[in-house]
Amino acid sequence: MKEETKLKLNKFGALATRFIESDWWIALNLIIVFIGWVSSGWYVVLPILVVANVLPLFFFRGTKHLLPILYSFVFMINSDRHDLGDYSWLLAFIIILLAGVVFSLVRFKRDYSPLAPKRIKGFHAALIALVVPFAFAGVTRPAESPVARVAALAFIIVVALGYTFFVLTTREDKDELALYVIKILFCSGLVVCAQAVVYYATVCETFDELRENVILKLIDLGWSSANNIAPAIAMAIPATLYLCIKRNKIVPLLVLIALFEYLVIICTGSRGTILFTTIALPIMLLYVMAKTENKLAFGASVCVLFALAVGLVVYFGDQVGEILTKMLDKGFDSSGRTETLYPIAIDTFKNDPIFGAGWDFRIGEIDGNNYSPYWHHSTALQILADMGIVGAIAFAFFYFHRYRTFFVLRKKPEAVMLLLSLLIFDAYGMIDTAFFSPPFFIMLLVISLAVEVALPDDKCRAFGGRDPIADVKALIANLKANRKSAPQQAEPEDTASNENENTEE
Repeated sequence: MKEETKLKLNKFGALATRFIESDWWIALNLIIVFIGWVSSGWYVVLPILVVANVLPLFFFRGTKHLLPILYSFVFMINSDRHDLGDYSWLLAFIIILLAGVVFSLVRFKRDYSPLAPKRIKGFHAALIALVVPFAFAGVTRPAESPVARVAALAFIIVVALGYTFFVLTTREDKDELALYVIKILFCSGLVVCAQAVVYYATVCETFDELRENVILKLIDLGWSSANNIAPAIAMAIPATLYLCIKRNKIVPLLVLIALFEYLVIICTGSRGTILFTTIALPIMLLYVMAKTENKLAFGASVCVLFALAVGLVVYFGDQVGEILTKMLDKGFDSSGRTETLYPIAIDTFKNDPIFGAGWDFRIGEIDGNNYSPYWHHSTALQILADMGIVGAIAFAFFYFHRYRTFFVLRKKPEAVMLLLSLLIFDAYGMIDTAFFSPPFFIMLLVISLAVEVALPDDKCRAFGGRDPIADVKALIANLKANRKSAPQQAEPEDTASNENENTEE
């Protein structure tokens, strides 16, 4: 009887493991995310989803199943993102996550050699090094909000530790992790597009209302507004098109989804995202056409849908023309960036050039809350203003090693399409605030992780395969040895004494 029970438990465990590591797990998580958002019960659904994702850590060795919820949890929140104080109790569930992480590290034997100075990857080391500029940000000026400074530092420490955990625990899945993350992006794009459709269907009863909503960028899904919704969808388009590369029968559907995602981006009215996605779209299409095993189906689908899109634009010419005209009339209007935000960032940097003004500089002034930093709407200027030259140097290494990682794996289509997702987001981040939004920062790390763990052991190492600690010790030992072996200088003779002696003689 005991043997039979044991066999059944083993069989159940094997089935559960296969399901949790399958694509169905990604789909289930994202479906639950959408249900939590559309039902307005996200604060109930989110804890359940967290527990469901943490429980496997106590029973199974793998950890990639955590990536879907880490990437998409923010999409569940349909309450005003600036008024979440009543839900602070949800932070208690972080304790459950930490317990699962610690148990997983203790229970299952892990290979810690990737953390050795000789083997640690450049991007991983650069991420850890960001602790320095975050720790010293604003140190030369009085703190406006010590809590905000501590929170920013705590965030980057937790993120660095979390990234380290996944580096150690996803190596067994390194050959398929990039594809797994592509599927996460694909499903996330579907969820955000579905949210946009629900929003417009609920708020806009007529085409005129839809037109005004698009022109005025009124879309708000709770977790964010147009300027964050659009890049979240834009990052999914390369993932959608990547799925057209391998032989399958749903290529026309995938091309249609990509076109629909682009249409939703336009409907958000986010000019920056529209610009950079439009620039990237031909590159993506040409790359997929060169790599796909479905050339006829892909090429025909693109041509037919393009012709259909042109036909619809012509048919609804007046309405579409009015929307596009009003959007284009704004052109490259900076919306106060070059007039106010950028000059303030530059002056702030000039006043505190080494360590910056800190993450509590004029805190909450723009968003009207007590936790948002003063957003300068540019990743580069945000770094200079808040973390100074130290931050600029640290992030220069961060960006260098991130893109170096993708360059090394440029022959892999998964890496190329994930790179395009990053490029679209980073380009847009140079004219907006998205990069330092904690959820988006985590999303970008999930993408980078998928590619970094796939690197060969001898590629992109932070210190070129050398052990900097051992090198420093050797240098110190050599200096000490040289000091001991240096010849003693002869003491100068007492000239006056010699002269006296000569005189006496």
